[in-house]
Amino acid sequence: MMRWLAPLVALLAVIAAACSGAGNGPAPTPTPSVSTRSLGGETFIDGVVVAVGEGKLTVHPIDDREGPPFQLQVTGETRIWKGLDVGMSEVEIGDRAFVKARELEAGGLQALTVYLNLVRASGKIVYRHGDTMVIQGTPEISPHTDVAVIRAQASTIFEGGGRDDLEVGRGVDVIGVQTSDGSITATRIFLAGAADPTSPP
Repeated sequence: MMRWLAPLVALLAVIAAACSGAGNGPAPTPTPSVSTRSLGGETFIDGVVVAVGEGKLTVHPIDDREGPPFQLQVTGETRIWKGLDVGMSEVEIGDRAFVKARELEAGGLQALTVYLNLVRASGKIVYRHGDTMVIQGTPEISPHTDVAVIRAQASTIFEGGGRDDLEVGRGVDVIGVQTSDGSITATRIFLAGAADPTSPP
């Protein structure tokens, strides 16, 4: 179900980090795991936000809850996305974070991009009412369910068709942000026949 994660994370460069040490030195760097990787001076993290501070963000790798978290430095260069570009005030503890970070010469990490609650779901439309639809197939938001509620919005970008083409039985591939009720607010909807998603939301 999560086959999309590695290529999407790498493609969007969506894994962040940043680190400014508190006290006498830089914060400890967690041991690389399945949800963290380093490449060419950059670190990619798939984790959960556990603390938010002034110019700092702490993210715990999703598959290493016993190890130390990443303490990330957030600057004016950092892009934070949560359905649209937002500021630090919109980051909440518990948000799923896909982060791309730069390793600093002095130690630690500076977050370059932080995508929050980013999800992708694929399947066929089985119900639609206005801008709300239910798809069944292979939604990626959970390995335990095969249905997902999708909500389009005025800013949703459509590929391979338009809003009027969202018909029952039509296959769709959705990229968006997962909300607290489990539904997905769509930022891009690819209708069957459109090219596979290859650009950030």
